[in-house]
Amino acid sequence: LVTGGTFSHTGALDSHASDVYDPHKEGGCIIGSDTSSKGSITISGGTFQSTCNILRCNNSTLTISNGKFSVNGAGVLWLDGNAKATLTGGTYSAKKSNELCTILAKSKLTVKGGTFNSEWSVFENWSRDAVLTISAGTFITTMNEKNAMVRNADGKTSITGGSFTGKNCYGYFTEEGGTVKVGKNVKWDVKEVELKQID
Repeated sequence: LVTGGTFSHTGALDSHASDVYDPHKEGGCIIGSDTSSKGSITISGGTFQSTCNILRCNNSTLTISNGKFSVNGAGVLWLDGNAKATLTGGTYSAKKSNELCTILAKSKLTVKGGTFNSEWSVFENWSRDAVLTISAGTFITTMNEKNAMVRNADGKTSITGGSFTGKNCYGYFTEEGGTVKVGKNVKWDVKEVELKQID
């Protein structure tokens, strides 16, 4: 349980370093769990700054209701294995990064609130059994290229709410094999909502 404080970390993704919780061989981060951990991590406050992933989870349960998370050169959240994460609040930002949040394997990410700022994609759902569910939140990107704020490969993604702003890019993209369901209450301020094909 993290309720406050200031945490900072500088290092490459393969540094195997952690300031709060040992991620062992899962790469450097501030808070992480290894492949054998099935515990829970709860964050309700605090300021987190890093040059690698701040949160990296395998098989654990992560809950965030508040906090400030900023990364330069990597993503804020990396889910793998059977990880489950629920975000109901907080401020998340990533600079010089490929994505803000990455979802792999059989992990599940549920977003019910929060403010997300990225220089590239906000979410990437890459695995067939991974599930991304977005019902609320504010999502902003400054990306200026033929790409999407929500990238879905083989996974399952549902967007039923939230506000997405990326005036020089697209809302979402899905590759063959993946599914994206979009509700009527989603607010889009993008070039086009769906990107049909990435060159």
